Amino acid sequence: MTKKDSLFIKGIAVLLLLFHHNPNGYNTYVVPRESARILVWMFLFVTAYGFSSQLEKGYEKHPIRFVLRRLALIYFPMWIMYLLNLGALLYCNRPSIIDYFSQSVWYVILDVLSLSHYFGVSGVAGYWYIGMLFVMTAVFPLLYYGAKKFGWFMILPIYIFTVFDPYRLYSPNGRFFDSYLLIVVIGIIFQQKRVLSFVQRIDKWYRYVGVVFTFIVLLALACFRFEISGMLYTEKYLISDPLSTVMALIVVITVVAFRKDNFISSSIEWLGGQSGNVFYVHGFFYNVILMNSSIYNHWLGFILCLAFSLAISCSVELIKKKLKYNDRLREWLDKTVGLEPGLKSKTITTSSS
Repeated sequence: MTKKDSLFIKGIAVLLLLFHHNPNGYNTYVVPRESARILVWMFLFVTAYGFSSQLEKGYEKHPIRFVLRRLALIYFPMWIMYLLNLGALLYCNRPSIIDYFSQSVWYVILDVLSLSHYFGVSGVAGYWYIGMLFVMTAVFPLLYYGAKKFGWFMILPIYIFTVFDPYRLYSPNGRFFDSYLLIVVIGIIFQQKRVLSFVQRIDKWYRYVGVVFTFIVLLALACFRFEISGMLYTEKYLISDPLSTVMALIVVITVVAFRKDNFISSSIEWLGGQSGNVFYVHGFFYNVILMNSSIYNHWLGFILCLAFSLAISCSVELIKKKLKYNDRLREWLDKTVGLEPGLKSKTITTSSS
């Protein structure tokens, strides 16, 4: 899987994100909106694939360095958007937020780290997905070494763990953390076994036939997933949500097989590069701006949210570029955590992974 493929997948995922969270669509497009949650599985596959590649290229003997570096590259860009989000929320509802933070310093720490939901605290401006990435990154070397030793057989103990885990982490928005372990391990194995290198690029009219066929299959799976959606959160044998895992893998393989370099592809890839910032700010537009407006059309709300999120994202990235924020962050990490083993220092870009 190339970098363009991964950005394309993120681009599709962020469009699904805006579609899934649109408050104007809660009573419409019910089946596709519910199944659009596979965006989380898509993001995690790309993240796991990338993390596995980084470990392979020089971090295998430095797992702690890898974890610290990845957490810094997740949190430092996120904290910029966190401050913007917090400032906007304070402007809209200052008394309740000040009252929340004044209850305990612990509340402040948990919110800044986006871990509030794991401790039964509602939080204010944190992001459940970042809290999940924190846990995933911390345990990622163990998953990587396990997959390297056991290969495909690693899937079975992970599935058993999701079924019988007595201490599973839960988020009201993200639900069970265990649900995502399977796609993470599969992402690692795909990278280690070079599975996607066997997927051939398909051109000519076969590409269009393949895309249409894939769409029909995904639609059928989406309908089936909707019918059993209640079981996914109550039946312990389905906690891992195997349907979302399969659907996400179908999207990944389709992109690798059928993506073609053109204007549309470049546009979606660019959107994928902005996916992290869009994730951070889209909630404020939907939950504050849109909910207090007279706009009720699903697609108009979707377009306005996309435009708003991209405008904020581009503005923030422009300021970061002027201040050389990314370069300075990496230089600081090279000094404190250590140079990336076997890798040259390079400018980072904000993403959801």
